[in-house]
Amino acid sequence: MYNQVSYSIEESRSKLISGVYSRMTIGLLMTAVTAFLLAATGLTPTLLAGFGVWGFIIAEFALVWYISARIQKLQTSTAIGLFFLYAVLNGVTLSAIFYRYELSGIATAFFITGGMFASMAIYGQTTKRDLSSMGSILFMGVIGLCIASLVNFFLQSDTLGYIVSFIGVIIFSALTMYDAQRIRYAADDMTRSSKDERSKVATLLGLSMYLNFINLFMFVLRFVGGSRD
Repeated sequence: MYNQVSYSIEESRSKLISGVYSRMTIGLLMTAVTAFLLAATGLTPTLLAGFGVWGFIIAEFALVWYISARIQKLQTSTAIGLFFLYAVLNGVTLSAIFYRYELSGIATAFFITGGMFASMAIYGQTTKRDLSSMGSILFMGVIGLCIASLVNFFLQSDTLGYIVSFIGVIIFSALTMYDAQRIRYAADDMTRSSKDERSKVATLLGLSMYLNFINLFMFVLRFVGGSRD
């Protein structure tokens, strides 16, 4: 009986963790394919001009907020669908990077980001140190980063831009580590939860890890992208 229960708990934990990272991976693939196809076909300027960059950005923020706030009331399939819709919309806005940066620079930034992300995620998943106290600090860091990025949007300062990017790399590397530990804790806490509950949590945590990867990638790209300007 003990071995049977232990196997069930371990299986439940494994399914939650694999669910988080599979959703994140599918979301990243959808974003990458959307961005590349739009840039390759030359549709990016038309879409961004037609709907406006800010229109897409506002829609993306609204989707993230809605998923996060309503996750418990949404159908599992709806939550996953909204996540993937967000990934596609993000692909539309990110397709603009192919016009600003060299393809080799984008590829380099992607592989560097992948290595950093994997290292931080593994550390967060395996460390015995409790990282929960970092949550409020990192949240304030993200708010400060958003304010600084908005200020630089008007100033267009290269120096401030590099400073913001450097801080962004640090913050989102730390967030990756922090969220990876959250996944481990959630997996341990939800071993006796229903399949539907685990799936919703996996979707929400998958979205968090997806956002960490995308933001980390964009800040790394600033350093190694090889601007076309």
